[in-house]
Amino acid sequence: MYIDSSIVELIKIITVIFGIGFLVESAFKIVRKGGRIYDYACIIFFIFNIVPVACDLVYGIPYFQFLYGLNNAGADLNANFLYSLFSLYYMIVIRYLFNRHKPRYLSQFTAITANNSKQFYHKYRYLIYTIIFLPLILLIGAPEKEKYLIYGYLGMRDLKDLGYFSLINYACNLSVVAVFVVLLLRNFNLWGLLGFMPVLLLDSWINGKRNIVFLIVFFIIYLVFTNRRFSLLKKSIFTFVFVGFSVWFTSFYTSEIKKDVTGNTDKYTQYRIDFSRDHTLKLAIYSELHPERAPILDYRGETMLFYLTIFVPRNLWPDKPLTYAQYITAAGLSQKAGYIGWGLTSSIFDELVANFGLWILLLCPWIIFKMIRFGESAQNKFVSLFTIFIVGVFMTVEITAYYILVIGWILLVRKFAKENRLFMKKLKKYKKWQEEIYLTGPSQS
Repeated sequence: MYIDSSIVELIKIITVIFGIGFLVESAFKIVRKGGRIYDYACIIFFIFNIVPVACDLVYGIPYFQFLYGLNNAGADLNANFLYSLFSLYYMIVIRYLFNRHKPRYLSQFTAITANNSKQFYHKYRYLIYTIIFLPLILLIGAPEKEKYLIYGYLGMRDLKDLGYFSLINYACNLSVVAVFVVLLLRNFNLWGLLGFMPVLLLDSWINGKRNIVFLIVFFIIYLVFTNRRFSLLKKSIFTFVFVGFSVWFTSFYTSEIKKDVTGNTDKYTQYRIDFSRDHTLKLAIYSELHPERAPILDYRGETMLFYLTIFVPRNLWPDKPLTYAQYITAAGLSQKAGYIGWGLTSSIFDELVANFGLWILLLCPWIIFKMIRFGESAQNKFVSLFTIFIVGVFMTVEITAYYILVIGWILLVRKFAKENRLFMKKLKKYKKWQEEIYLTGPSQS
């Protein structure tokens, strides 16, 4: 199949224009009414999938040192055309699906769910606070404690015990989530946020990665915009301050913390690696178009099998599939899959293509739609925040590191959804009983 370069440029321009409308519509609803889970998912998709298309048009396609597979995919007109076409298709279809079903705004998740949120907090508060202070507890018993005094990730710290670091790194992410669970369930206010700020700073420092900082910023903005007590002016000030901080922090981290890791990689290419997911999806598409040049998996469904057997020890099954990150990174390097020690950041979209083929792209909007609708069934702000986080994880990273959280999210949604169904059932019975009294009058004893 031959696609003219002018056609590729045209579809990219159309995709960017539609994407801007997609962004403005969702941002407007977040500012005015606190938004819906769908609106936050739209912004995530725009940042990681549409902004890269705009960058291609303005700055050109980046060149990745040593990642020959990514360079081949990025230069392929067919892969670029199909990627832009998918992005346009995704935005149109998911918008159509949600316009049909009219999702509720997060600020509306109040009356029905107030009691079960309080019950949840009182029942699990000791567990929640244990999770909040878990990184500090693990740090006390950590080997090479002095290296945690240095801010930064592995490239700066040169840690030997990576297993323990992975554990404490995971605990930091859980701690941040637990802090915002408490803030949400205890009616978010600035004094509460300031009280937890030392914990959040400690988590960010121990973890040493940008992701956790962006997670904190996102949670703060989310809580501000879903709180009716904040005026539009205060919401705008908060957004300006925290988005500005994120931009500064990104520049600082890239130039100071990651310079020893990235070597001579220019800033534009580094930003594309960190904040776009187009290159891995283009690589997956390219692999499907040219399976003899850049195969990603050894067979269909290979990493799906990994997820089903994730808790099976590798020493019991030496041929157990690797994580998807190892396969996509090996394909990016144009080499055979194996343990590399680092990995490209991918998304659920390219992983699905690698496992099932190009046809699965037609179902991707429906998959995200079903995830969001499932989270909405809980009708709870806390679960909604969790849902946004999980959907964001699926759209921006490989889910292996968050597997336990995904399972916890599913169980939590089912729990709150069940309670809501029981509540609505009792409410209907009560209303029916009131109607009968109104029609027949109170019974005479």
